[in-house]
Amino acid sequence: SLKHHITTTLRTSLAANRMARTRHPDAPEKFMESELTLHDDLAALKGVAVRLDLYPALVEEGAVGLVLGLMGHENGDVVLAVIDLWRELLDVE
Repeated sequence: SLKHHITTTLRTSLAANRMARTRHPDAPEKFMESELTLHDDLAALKGVAVRLDLYPALVEEGAVGLVLGLMGHENGDVVLAVIDLWRELLDVE
């Protein structure tokens, strides 16, 4: 299902980023690609903002917890992508 795919994709990119950062903490060029992927996956989640029917399933799948956890990410661009995602999801218009 779409909701499972979204959550799995986000989990995969987050795990890859954590692994790359752990293996190469002093070599940003070695984990930059994984951060770009993570950023892109967060941007893709903005498409869910128009699908209110998916919100409960995303909570059940753990996507909300994953995204909230990214508020403490070391890369400010990732944090800004999370804030932008929340803004889209919570927009009442």
